Amino acid sequence: MSVSRWPHEARYSRVWLAAFLGLTAFAGWYLQAQQPAPSTRTVRTGITSVLETKDVQLVRIKWDPGSRTYWHSHANASVIIVEEGRARMQERGKSVVEAGVGQLVYLAGKIEHWHGAAPNAGATTLAVYPGGTALTLGKEVTNEEYLGKR
Repeated sequence: MSVSRWPHEARYSRVWLAAFLGLTAFAGWYLQAQQPAPSTRTVRTGITSVLETKDVQLVRIKWDPGSRTYWHSHANASVIIVEEGRARMQERGKSVVEAGVGQLVYLAGKIEHWHGAAPNAGATTLAVYPGGTALTLGKEVTNEEYLGKR
């Protein structure tokens, strides 16, 4: 058993020890709080970024059978996702493409195209427009073009 020469020595050493441990804990917390948060990784080789809605517009359209847009183009590419039914689309100079539920079609930017429903089936599509939906409107799609005969 150790005997202290001063009775208050043990009490002061406990106070200093508590103060030291408290300051150490605070310093660790403070330094950790100053570090940038790590990126949220959801895939092995990439980083997930949430895009603000001002950068990407989503447009859901419920099409009646046989309905379609006019020929038009957008400054940026777009993606059409078919949620229900059968959809049709075509880029100028290419064949008509028909897509069903769960399929998506990429439409290049600055290329004239149209999209709509199949002749005998309605559709619900979700169009994704990075950079917005502004378009340059062209002529009406003829029945021959719509049916892929031209």
